[in-house]
Amino acid sequence: MDRKTYTGYYTHQAFGEIEITDNGTALVLSYGKHTRLFLEPRNETHFKGTFVGNLWFLSSADGGVGTVDVHFIMGEKESSDEDDARQPKSISFPLNLKSSFMVFERLDNNSRAQTSEENCATRMDGYLHVGVVLTVLMFKRPTLNENLLI
Repeated sequence: MDRKTYTGYYTHQAFGEIEITDNGTALVLSYGKHTRLFLEPRNETHFKGTFVGNLWFLSSADGGVGTVDVHFIMGEKESSDEDDARQPKSISFPLNLKSSFMVFERLDNNSRAQTSEENCATRMDGYLHVGVVLTVLMFKRPTLNENLLI
């Protein structure tokens, strides 16, 4: 299957975004600020990821994690054409690098922009809520309960 089929953004409501890119020779999974993996296909849906960049030692040092299993979950064919490949609808990635697989849903460019705006609005709403609570707590004058006075 063409590597471009897998490229794009995948999101999880609590854990953020994974980006899959094609560097010309391999697929690259990017997650967070430092996590980069080269993905080597085992079959259409199963890939082995090898850390590169800042976290290379996780898969290259003695006793390290080794490779990380990454699974693409494929959707249905969009037509009955034999040449029409199924498209990935999500990716399963182990956040603890071994067994706690989280499913990240694929985004198209339009929904990615909308989701980013929604996530930003949700975070801002959370920040505003926390800010209001802290402000109230900081400026609330304590009241003395006469029963506590000795």
